[in-house]
Amino acid sequence: MRARYPNFDPEEPLMGDAGYINAIGGSDEKREFYFDPATFTNNKWAKPTEAIVHIFPGHYWHNAQYRIKGIDWERSAVMLGEGGWQTHEFLAPNSFTGSSRFFIDNVFEELDAPGEWYLYKKQSTLYYLPR
Repeated sequence: MRARYPNFDPEEPLMGDAGYINAIGGSDEKREFYFDPATFTNNKWAKPTEAIVHIFPGHYWHNAQYRIKGIDWERSAVMLGEGGWQTHEFLAPNSFTGSSRFFIDNVFEELDAPGEWYLYKKQSTLYYLPR
């Protein structure tokens, strides 16, 4: 499993509280959504553009993946790059409400659980934490 935040919870693999975070809204104009800093990681990521966000909007009927364009730590915002086309229509960030859940993976600073890995594409380097 790719290194992620929050860590995967094998006891609640689909939508358990431990493995997902609630989004707290979004903005179409800026293609971003917001997180509660009290529930987000304390690690500052050196390469957020290597990460992928997986978001389950609304009632979790589907999920969308986006490349991350950046993290604005002061505004608690995840800025979205390309993606979101996994369903039949583009999912607008303003539809990410407090009931939307997400996790972010492929983050080196979150490589902290046995069996996790991180791929740094620019250097063709795979980091793995053995089980």
